[in-house]
Amino acid sequence: MADVQNWFTLPTEAGLARIAQALAKQQTIELTQMAVGDGGGVPVIPDAKQTRLVRETWRGPISLVAIDAQNAGWITANIVIPIDVGGFTIREIGLFDSAGTLIAVANCADRYKPVLSQGMGVDTVMEMVVALGNASVVNLSIDPSKTLASRQWVLQVMGQQTQLPLGGLPNQILVKKTAAAGDAEWRDVRSLFSRSERFFHGQI
Repeated sequence: MADVQNWFTLPTEAGLARIAQALAKQQTIELTQMAVGDGGGVPVIPDAKQTRLVRETWRGPISLVAIDAQNAGWITANIVIPIDVGGFTIREIGLFDSAGTLIAVANCADRYKPVLSQGMGVDTVMEMVVALGNASVVNLSIDPSKTLASRQWVLQVMGQQTQLPLGGLPNQILVKKTAAAGDAEWRDVRSLFSRSERFFHGQI
């Protein structure tokens, strides 16, 4: 059984090969999807030889991929599991590129994702932080038509707003500062998930 205090992200052998190939050819890889799984009902320890999760329960497009604000060598990727998806426990997370290659895999403490039919529904944000050393190997572009914002975030940002304040720059979003009506400010989108769960691994 996995050490419940040993939570980390690990690059897979296939992921390392993709990264090395991209660097050698001066190309980039495109991170497009993340998946979660229940580990087959038990805690898991990431294995570099993995090509898939132990037991995948849901997969979706990445909501955000960016260079981490704390370290230029880290890539941060986020996914929002929507309110109408659930009924499973999250114990493992996978990061995939556009070719379907499992680039990195993480384990995490058990986190149950309820579904509305069970009487409770929540959006769940999962985040992986991957230390690449040379972050230029990753294409930071995502398809905005496939991204998903959490219901909680939408309500927080837009709930009491009747008119958007003027201002803002490219790549900024409007965020509530306090619960007071109209008290909002523009912030860099990369700071949106700064307090989400973070899973780290060693240097690639």
